[in-house]
Amino acid sequence: MTILEQIHLHTQRLPPNIQREVLDFIEFLETRHTQSSPSASHAGAPASCLELAQNGGLVGCLQDAPADLSTNPRHLQDYGV
Repeated sequence: MTILEQIHLHTQRLPPNIQREVLDFIEFLETRHTQSSPSASHAGAPASCLELAQNGGLVGCLQDAPADLSTNPRHLQDYGV
């Protein structure tokens, strides 16, 4: 049995919320082991805050959050006050 088959077998036995955590961890490992995005490395430009968050596995890490959390003004009220 291959490693991928073993991973598939084990994750099938887990509840969906834990399967999501496994996927999040895999995506974290994937971003940690990939090179920084071309825009960050181009002409020696520093990485943006978004790129740092993506590389750190922070983008999309909130569970059960509103889909419009960063764009709906209602969620941004009193932010930075």
